[in-house]
This record gives sequence, structure tokens and C-alpha cells, in this order.
Amino acid sequence: MRTINRRLLIGLVLLAIFSGAVSGVTVVLSETAQTPAHDSSSGSLNEGERGVQIGLSDYPPNTQQVSLTVTLSDDVNGYGPIDTATTVYLRHYNGTLVDTEPIDSQKNITFNGDYPEGKYLVTVDDPNNGHQWTRYLSPNLPYTSENGRVRINASVVNGDIYDGEPYNVRKVTVEITSDVNKPTLSDPQPTGGRLIENSPVELSIDISDPDFGTSEGDELTVTFYDESDGSELGTQTITQNQTVNETFDNPVSGTNEWSVRVEDSYGNVVESETFSFQTPEVLELRNESAPNTLVTEESDIEVRFFGRESGEVITRTATNGTVDMTGLPVDEPLIASTDVDGYFQRSIAIDSILEQQRMFLLPESADASQVDWVLDDNSGRFDPGETTLFIERPIEIDGTTKYRVIYGEQFGGTGRTASTLATGDRYRLRVENQDGNTRLLGSYLAAGAAQETLTVGSVDFPGLDDTGTAFSAVLNDEDGVIDYRFADDSAETDELTVEIYKNGELVRNSTLSGPVQTVREQVPLSDLNHSEGDSYRIEYSADRNGIVIDGERIVGDVPELADDWNIDAGLLNILGMITIVASFGGVVILSPRHAGIVAFSVAFALSIIGVVAINQVLIGLGFVASGLFAAAGGNP
Repeated sequence: MRTINRRLLIGLVLLAIFSGAVSGVTVVLSETAQTPAHDSSSGSLNEGERGVQIGLSDYPPNTQQVSLTVTLSDDVNGYGPIDTATTVYLRHYNGTLVDTEPIDSQKNITFNGDYPEGKYLVTVDDPNNGHQWTRYLSPNLPYTSENGRVRINASVVNGDIYDGEPYNVRKVTVEITSDVNKPTLSDPQPTGGRLIENSPVELSIDISDPDFGTSEGDELTVTFYDESDGSELGTQTITQNQTVNETFDNPVSGTNEWSVRVEDSYGNVVESETFSFQTPEVLELRNESAPNTLVTEESDIEVRFFGRESGEVITRTATNGTVDMTGLPVDEPLIASTDVDGYFQRSIAIDSILEQQRMFLLPESADASQVDWVLDDNSGRFDPGETTLFIERPIEIDGTTKYRVIYGEQFGGTGRTASTLATGDRYRLRVENQDGNTRLLGSYLAAGAAQETLTVGSVDFPGLDDTGTAFSAVLNDEDGVIDYRFADDSAETDELTVEIYKNGELVRNSTLSGPVQTVREQVPLSDLNHSEGDSYRIEYSADRNGIVIDGERIVGDVPELADDWNIDAGLLNILGMITIVASFGGVVILSPRHAGIVAFSVAFALSIIGVVAINQVLIGLGFVASGLFAAAGGNP
């Protein structure tokens, strides 16, 4: 909140270059405002004095405008309006003429303009009587206070005159107007109990203020609150209309409420209504062999939540295939374990309830493989006691297939953990340390009881670019896999997405949440219906501190040719496309009806030798269409 200091107007000096019989001239200063007026002050300007100082109490908050009126009059009984004065002059204190206004029969003379900084003189000139009266204006006119809410313009008003006596500056009136412009809040998100299933939970609200468009501007303090306990979620300062974002810390399962308070620099306060959003309230227990089926055995199911950050352990009972999680933190990593009759004991690690609300149990009737996992950390970053193993597999639920965690547990002090997997199924393995750094260790085909060592090597990935990241991919025919790797030397990648395309069709995609430092995954060619001679385009996108780094690699026959020519596979593909376009453009000038045949012939040849990855069936269709066009004489 700001107030205007009384010193802003202390020092208004009224100079009367008047001589004669008039004395005891009174200066009255009064104020009016949209808020209740405060006080008035007055003083006397006696004969021979050059001015008087008037003191005011502090102005009410949000002062917007002060108007100043100067009235020339006589202290003796009036004898009628002035009719001899002709001009009012506004001069800079150094004598420079700034502006003039004719008096004529006007009662009020007001100077309005973009005048230079400095003190000014207001001069009334009466050529008939040879008199000139001057008023010093202080503070400088036109005057604008520091916060822009006080503006003063000088006015000269014709007054009464005692015959033969000069005019006298008689009265100053100050009017104060309050600022009633308040900020406006709109479009809060999320609200209305909307279900949120991603972490972190981001709040946003649009804020506008009419004062942003004024010369003095405004400054708003925006504070977000968690309505469950009134705690502050965060405070920001803005000076323009914008969307303000804040993270909702520590949401719980079920209903979460939040609000916003905004205060401007003039004391106006706006408090929003209470907004709400929902987070998942239950953890579902599903049959891994039949993912669309809930585990609904009559026996109680105990699920223990291990808050790996808080260390808190909570026991809850599940009935009818669900566990009530109302009130539990939803953005804290946890490990849940359960042992249900008819199912193998299963533990699951979840980064956040917002990210996965399902636990998959493998029935004892399934062909199962007991696998003992041993962690071998050569990087010095993944201490067994603080590292969790995540085992994932693609699972289809309600028509959507994606990688879902089916097992997760910490290695512990022994560096070992064990899981029961479905024999013949392929899983994806990753480890995560206490700092959230993740290593994707590739895929694993369960093929019976085994002991497997998971080796985490040191980060040694040549070819990091100027972004500090690198991506490579090769097709390994001997092992029957596409082997791709990603590295981020500072583990600042928040999310990595990799998509594999075959003949222009997306055949596999994978998204890994971070922070991600190194990833290596071997995708079996058998999962992609691979045939000899097939090539693939691999696109990757890394979200790194809000900056997206992306690119693509071509693997298969194209990389082999690229290696022979020592050309980057992606660049080779681009050069091939340019060649096709150039061949079309060159022929169309000479023989338009044959241009299509030539272009598709070139495309077919380049695809055969592996320069471009284009579906040859599509090329054939294009060739046939071009032939028909040519046969028709170039007329469609």
C-alpha cells in the first residue's frame, strides 16, 4: 500500500506581486475524494509576504488525481467581472515562454500540455492598467507524483477587482480521487473438481489490471494458497497482464483445494473463490495375465505404502480389487506389497500415484520364472541401498497399450532382489537412485528360473553435442535388435520419448520420465515384424529444463550405406529426397507428362540401394498413376 507524503504539496507558494490597499488575503486548501475527505488547512498571506505554505495530512490510499485551481480576486467588495485583462502566460522560471491562453470572458483558464520539467510562472497581463501579476508554481507543473497518482494543472479564474487595484491570488482548491481499479482474475486451472493424473500438479490463473496500461503502471503481488491448511504455495510479482503459474506441493488423494490472493501497489486486494481438483483415490489390483480383470478374492489384501522420502509406512486393506488411498500423498514415491491367495507375492514401486494407479498380480496358475537380480554398480551413482529396480511391460487396458510397472523393489544392503515374471514375456528394466537419476538397462525375456546381474556402467558416451546430450541407434542383425542409446552428461532431461517408424508407420513408442542420464534399450526385431532389408526411422525427443531437443536416425540398410560413404544417415536421407524433387523439377520443364514417371523411378532406385526409407508399395502406386497420366497425353 502506498500513501502520498504530505510534502508533495507542502511548499505550494503563492506569490502576489500585488501592491495596494489589499491585505489579509486568505489561502484555503481543501480536498475531496471518492473516499471520505480528510482535513483542510488554511493560512494567511499578509501584505508584503511572498507566499504561504499549506500543510495537509497524508492522503487516503490509492490517490489518483489532484486538481489545482487558482482564483484571482480582491478582498474588498467586488465591483464586477474583470474585463481588461487579456492574456494569461505560462513561463518557465528562467523566463522562457511556454504557453499562453486568452482570458476573454472565460472564468477558468487551464494549461494542459506536455511541458518540460521545471518550475513555472503563471502571469496575468492587463495591458490597459499596465499591471502584471505572477504566481510561482511549486512543485513543478505540470506535476506528477512519484507513483503517478497525483497530477496538478494550473488554472486562472477571473475574479472581482477593486477599481484601480491589482488582482490577488485568492484561493487554491485540491481535489483528490481514489483509485478504484482492481485486478481481475479469470480462467483458473484446474478447478471444478477436475481429475488430475499427472505430476507435478500445475496451477494457473489469468490476471489483468487496468492500471497496467497507465503511464505509472502497477505492481501486483500474487499469492497461491493450499486451502487445506491455509499455507502459502508460492508468491510472485507481476507488472503486466499474464497467466500466473504455481506448483501445488504435496497434493493428497481425493479432493484438493486452492485459492489466490492479489494485492496491487495501491492497496486494492482481490481474493479468489476456492477452486478444487481431484486426484486418484484408489489403487486397483489387476490380474497381469488378464489386465482388464480386477483381483476380487474375498480375502483381505494388505497393501503397505513405503514413502521412500518420509519413511512412513501405512497399512490399508483392499476389498473388491481396490485400495482406498484417500488422504495419502500422491506425488511421493512409494512401494506397495501384497500377498493374495492364488497369486504370487508382488511388490510394486510407483514414482507417483498420479502416474500409475494399478498394481498387477501374477496368478499362480501362470507359467512363471523366478528371477534373482544382482546389482553391479560401476558408476558410483547407484548405491544398492538407495536404488530401486523397476520392471515394466507393455499392457493393454481399455484399448490403450503402454509400458506399466509390474514390479519394483529396492535392492537393499545386499544388492539383491527377486521377482516372479511370466515365462515367455519380455520386460523392460530400469533402475533409479535416491536422487531420481534413471538408467534404462534394456529388455529381458523371462525364460525360466535364473540369476541375472544388472551392470550399471560409468557414463562414457562420446559425441555429446553442444546441448550436452547424444543419441545413437544401430540395427544389429546378429543379435536381432535395434540398439539405441541416449546420454545426458548432467542428468537434466526430464522426459525422453523414442518413436520407431517402419515404412512411415509408427510401430513402437516409449516414454521415460527422468531425470534421465543414460538410456540403452535393445528392441527385438521380432516385435517389429522385421523382414530382411527393412529399415527404420527412429525419432527422439528430450525435454531438458523446458527446452526440447529432438532428432532422428535411420537404421537398417540405410545406415550401412551411410557408413560406406561416411555420411550421416539422416543427411543421406535428406539428400535422397532432394534428388527425387530435383529429378521431377528438371523433367517437368522438358516433358511435364513424363516427370512423374522419372521421379518415381528415381525414388524406387534410391530406396533399393538404401538411400531413402520410403515404402516401395507406395512408390509403385505412384509409378502406375504417373504412367496412366502419361498415356492419357498429360490430361488427367
